[in-house]
Amino acid sequence: MNVRSRSSTGASLEIRLEEGTTRFSAHSREDIYWSHLEERIPENGFLELALLFFIFSTGVQDTSVFLAFSCSASNPISNTEYLAIGATGLAPTALYYGVSGVCFTFFIAGAYATGQAERILLVVSSLTQATLIWAAGVIYYSCAVSQGSPAGYIILSFLSFSSASQFVVTRGFSRSELTSMSTSTYINLLADAKLHKASNSPRNYRFASLLSLVFGSVVGAYITKRANVGVAFFIAALAKLVSIAWFLVKPTKGLAGIRRWHGSRN
Repeated sequence: MNVRSRSSTGASLEIRLEEGTTRFSAHSREDIYWSHLEERIPENGFLELALLFFIFSTGVQDTSVFLAFSCSASNPISNTEYLAIGATGLAPTALYYGVSGVCFTFFIAGAYATGQAERILLVVSSLTQATLIWAAGVIYYSCAVSQGSPAGYIILSFLSFSSASQFVVTRGFSRSELTSMSTSTYINLLADAKLHKASNSPRNYRFASLLSLVFGSVVGAYITKRANVGVAFFIAALAKLVSIAWFLVKPTKGLAGIRRWHGSRN
C-alpha cells in the first residue's frame, strides 16, 4: 500500500492499491458543511416559510404574555406608553413601571446585542431565542409566577430579549414585508399603490405575515385558556426550532451546486 498526502489547505489523500488508485478528499464533508454554515441564507420560498414560523411564534408568545402579565414582550411602543402612564401617576399600581420597564429595557438590549451575518451566527442567534422562550416556560412551571414576582420579571426579560433579537435577524433579509410589527404591516399593505394588482409579491408577503401573526395569536390564546402560559411558551419555542432546523440544513446552492463547488476545489 502506498499512501501520499499533501498540506491540509488543499489536502487530498491518495491510497494506491494493486487494483488501482482511489482518491478522495480529506476534507470533503467537513469543509463543505463549514462553508455551508459560513454562507448567507438563500432568499427563496423556503426562507419565507421559515420567517412565517418566526411570526407565528411571536403571535403565540405575545398573546400569552398579555393574558398573563398585561403587557407586550415585543412591542416597545406600547411599553413606552405604559411607562408614560405610570410616570403621570395614572397607573392603578406600580406594576406598570415594573413589567413595562423590564420589557422595554431587555427589548433594547436584545436589539443592540444581535447581529445578522453568516448562517452559523443566524442559527446561534435563533437558537438562543428558542432557548430563552423554553426557559421562560420552565420557570413558569418551576416557580410561583405572578405579575410582579421576580420570576415574572425574569420571564418577561427573556421573552423581550428574544423578540428584539428576532426582529433584528429578520431585518437582515430583503423580505422586510415579513415581520411581526403589525402596525407597519397594516399601513404598508393598505397604502400599497398596487394593492389590487394580480401580481404583487410584497402585498402577498404582508398578507401572509398578518395571517401568520393572527393564527399564532389565536393559538396562543386557546392554549393559554385550555392549558396555561407555560405550554404556550413551549409551542412558541418549538415553532422557532422548526425555522432553525431549516436554517441549519438547507443548501445554499443545491446539491448539484455543492458538488460543482467541491469539484473546483480538488
